[in-house]
Amino acid sequence: MTNDAGGALLLLDLQESICRIDGEIGRGGIAAQVMERDVLGAAARALAGARERGLVVAYARLAFDDSYATLASRAPRVRAMREARIGLASSAGSAICDEIAPRAGEPVVSKVGIDPLVGTPLLAVLTAAGVTEIALGGVATNHVVESAARHAADLGFSVTVLEDACAAQTSEFHRHSVEHTLPFYAAIASVDDYLARISA
Repeated sequence: MTNDAGGALLLLDLQESICRIDGEIGRGGIAAQVMERDVLGAAARALAGARERGLVVAYARLAFDDSYATLASRAPRVRAMREARIGLASSAGSAICDEIAPRAGEPVVSKVGIDPLVGTPLLAVLTAAGVTEIALGGVATNHVVESAARHAADLGFSVTVLEDACAAQTSEFHRHSVEHTLPFYAAIASVDDYLARISA
């Protein structure tokens, strides 16, 4: 797969507030899983490979305005963020982690809920670039990754989930997602297997 063939790497919610032990979301358990699974290391390998091969790279993050006017979702999980006043774009936690920092020209979209393809320019970016195949990495596996995989598959994209570049709040949640839910919508691969395939 090359950029000419329509490939893209999407990195989802890999930001300071979620991936760090002292992050306002990460301290609830998910950051420990990110560290244990070396998710940022795997995502960095995927990112380096995607850039080397000229694939489209894009990021999505939780980053709401201070009034939460852009928070469209009424889901309990998202409503809880508003009540706790977390996930604000004005906080340092909204920044993408340094290990996978975006380069100039790589789009970073701010979500209005869990799904990065709803209410953001991401779909327009992918369509304009002629993308037909996407690879996903991010946290949490059972939230943003599942949402993106389901939506992208229904839109006609071929989807690969990079299993070792994902984590959930617990290892059990992650395993259930990659073994019992995501295979209905996506191929499941390690970063190394994915890079080998797109190099073929």
